[in-house]
Amino acid sequence: MFIKFFLLISLLVSSVFSTSCSRKSNPSTTLKFNLANLSKNQSAQSEKKLKFVAINISGPNMTRLLCKYDTDNNNNNALGVWKGNCFGNPANPLDVTVNNVPTGTGRLIQVLAIIRTAGTDGSESEDFSYGEVFQNINPGDNFVSITTVTAPQSTNMEGMAAGRYLLPTGVAYTGKVALEYSPPTGRPNMEIMDIEMFNGWFYVHLLDNIKLTYRMRDNGHILFGGPIGQTSAVFNTNSVVKRITAPKTYNQYDNRSEQAEMMVFGFWKGTAIDSTGQVCHDSTSYTSGDMFLDAVFSNPLDWPNDYTLSGGSTCAVASPIVTTTKLYLDGHILEHGGSARLFHGPYMKQNINGHYETLSVSHDGTNLNLSWKYLPGVTSKGVAGSTVFYNTITPAGFEEGHDGGDGLDCSKLVASGFTKYDVTGSAESASLPGVPSTVMSTGKVIVCPRKTDGKYFSSVIESHGNGNSNCTNCGPTATKLNVSILGGAWNVINRDSCVPLFVQAQDDTNNPAEVNSMVQVNLNSGTIAGTFYDEGDSSCNGATVSSIYLEPFKNYKVIFFKPNNSGDTGLLTVSDNASVLTSGTYSVSNVTLNTTANLGAGTGAAVISSNNFYRHNCEPIYVFPLDINGNPVAPSSTNIYLDDNGAGGNFYYSYDDCHSNMSPYALLNLNISGGAQTMATAYYNNISGTGDTPLTLRANDGAVSTIYKTEAKTLKDPGPPTNTFTLVKPINNTDMQLRTGFCYPLEVILKDSMGHSTVSGSAFNVSVSVNPAEADLHDSSSCNGTIAHTKNFGFSSSTTYDFGSVYIMPLNQNVNITVNNDISLPSESFNIFADQTQMMITTGPSLAPSTCLQIDVILQDSTSSPLSTPHFTNKSSQFNAVNVVLSNFSSTPFLSSTASTCSPNNGISNTWGMFDTPTSGFFYLQTDGNGSTDIQLISPGIVGIPSSFNW
Repeated sequence: MFIKFFLLISLLVSSVFSTSCSRKSNPSTTLKFNLANLSKNQSAQSEKKLKFVAINISGPNMTRLLCKYDTDNNNNNALGVWKGNCFGNPANPLDVTVNNVPTGTGRLIQVLAIIRTAGTDGSESEDFSYGEVFQNINPGDNFVSITTVTAPQSTNMEGMAAGRYLLPTGVAYTGKVALEYSPPTGRPNMEIMDIEMFNGWFYVHLLDNIKLTYRMRDNGHILFGGPIGQTSAVFNTNSVVKRITAPKTYNQYDNRSEQAEMMVFGFWKGTAIDSTGQVCHDSTSYTSGDMFLDAVFSNPLDWPNDYTLSGGSTCAVASPIVTTTKLYLDGHILEHGGSARLFHGPYMKQNINGHYETLSVSHDGTNLNLSWKYLPGVTSKGVAGSTVFYNTITPAGFEEGHDGGDGLDCSKLVASGFTKYDVTGSAESASLPGVPSTVMSTGKVIVCPRKTDGKYFSSVIESHGNGNSNCTNCGPTATKLNVSILGGAWNVINRDSCVPLFVQAQDDTNNPAEVNSMVQVNLNSGTIAGTFYDEGDSSCNGATVSSIYLEPFKNYKVIFFKPNNSGDTGLLTVSDNASVLTSGTYSVSNVTLNTTANLGAGTGAAVISSNNFYRHNCEPIYVFPLDINGNPVAPSSTNIYLDDNGAGGNFYYSYDDCHSNMSPYALLNLNISGGAQTMATAYYNNISGTGDTPLTLRANDGAVSTIYKTEAKTLKDPGPPTNTFTLVKPINNTDMQLRTGFCYPLEVILKDSMGHSTVSGSAFNVSVSVNPAEADLHDSSSCNGTIAHTKNFGFSSSTTYDFGSVYIMPLNQNVNITVNNDISLPSESFNIFADQTQMMITTGPSLAPSTCLQIDVILQDSTSSPLSTPHFTNKSSQFNAVNVVLSNFSSTPFLSSTASTCSPNNGISNTWGMFDTPTSGFFYLQTDGNGSTDIQLISPGIVGIPSSFNW
């Protein structure tokens, strides 16, 4: 049974004229597609998601136009990317615009959508939905309607074929290969995407129930003679062709399931096998460390016993794993199915410390060292060499996942802040002098194959995520977790108190060690009755948590535990959900109720999370009371003062205070009541002096007659600047969600190679730029002054950060921000996402004539949920000046800001200060007779939902 989806396509056509001469240019159109119905027909038993859309437009006297939306090219897995001749909002992929469509007759418009269905049992399938229409595109407005039909064309198992393909003449091809879909209507094939072939080496996707065509762009040759799928005869196994099926697995590292996958490896010449080739596999058993056959991760994937293999032969894996006539396979290479290929583009995998990777990255303290290995013959068949691009700070959008064909445009990397380094000819390594070692931890390395004309292929290889697992000089490697009570070795803890726990990743010698990926840490109190709370909840009165995350390139997190029963004993345990890091425990011998009223001298605490402090950095300090025996206590009231014994630093209430130069205040009132202990957090910043100097932090009674606790630290200088780091975030915004139409400060921080805030030593200038269609820049926190799209400001020789001289108002959901400087530091280019704010009239559609009635207005998010008060702590002042536009009225309406009288407005528009509360507002409307009117509310960055009224 066919399921029909209806696509309404509206074509807005405009003629384009040159302003410099009278000659008329070729007319073109803009096509706007609304694909909203594609996400319908969902059931409670499954989850449907739009995975891919391709749009082809072709016809006489025009070049085929192709654009596509693909979620697989996005590392975040939440939003896809529109590419080609169209653009759209990634957060709303069902609205897309195709630009510059030539006018003319007989234009064939084809649409293919792939919808992925995920069942509750972890299974996945993909449905193909296709539609087409012929349309004359004429000057003026055009409207086209397409019905797409989901035919019995779906796939339940993805697959791949890889190896070497020669033309029937024996010639090896280097260039683009277009992937084409054959419509069920018999219309011409439509192009979906393209891949790259290098000297005959190829990798293509295969579907189980749908055949696709692969056509060489330069000569029109069709690979394998026609459409191919997993069951095509050309993939029948023999001595030259090996078929391997990997079972459905569960990836413990990413905590997700991976579908079963069919893989074919071989050598072909035209429609026949190339008998000079050979494919073999190593039968040595290999047990995976993170792939399992069950969702509870108890049955690890075993090679080759859990795979189905046919064809080829057995052998011991050699190096290199690809030769002109042979492919070698084993469990290490294929552990993650087709995503772990023998090669990528022109680059072959190589064994790097027991792992097969296409790129080796290391740092010897002075140079960044890279190595790769080319596939046989590619450097004499179109590949002129490679270009290394590196950035010490990974720009947004470049975290990982750009190493697919049909992907990255390397010519744009320099504009995104990358530095380039060319490697010519067949050289397979590079040593880049003077590149900071931070490129290994916080940066990104991308290697692009270069064409003979100096342009780039798109099949790139890259370091993994923010940094690379092959890093050899990036500090200690985390091997275990440790948990302790912050500030002391207490085995007696206070019942009903909020106990601060310090969870840290460490190496084998118990030193702090950073993790280079997100680590989920599970929390367990064992025989101690109690609950855990996340960071920031130092009163233990929020939502409880059972796990936390250690973030990449950090080594600790402070959380809280609240015990419930006196007399409990046992272990507090933190464990790695992926079972990579060894678990940590903390022994508690007794839970008691300690209500000692006074602090003891030498026992009150100011606890520092870092080993050392750095000048110009805002460092956290955790403060809580101890009794005279050094145990946690719940006194009725405690005010603690902080000082640094004359070192010249300041204490602040928050990190933002440090970065906005608010007046420092050293008094911390813990507000303890009801026998419950709380903890306070302060921040310390010191910009005085130079060089490493001793630092003594003290907690005291204000008169310094009693010193509760001292902490001896070293105040160190950060290194020289290597980059700027720019941040946009809500201020006092509980959900930390940016929203269009609101005003946010930009924070630009000068960083050294280790990520510490630093100073330049000389004055320099910074400029911030945005696209006018995406955001506005302002000088004030209300964003109601002069609008700009580039803002320039200066840093003095001793300035670390700039916070609040530039404010940004997102107008679109995706905003690209570029930050440049004039002291030769890398430029920044990154994206922020802002939820679309809507403004809606909530008054019913009927009004009484000749009556001054209140019209209520609310602000809501993109899901039509009303915004709550916390979202408005940084509310922009334009919400108090919303433009109210009336149109299509059949009698004379009046607008007013007060209920006493509705003044005439001539039926055109007016602006009223309408938001009397942070989240809602109102104005008044009166008509002089029966009729109707449309009301549109207008404010920068806000979608005003039109409303029609009758009276």
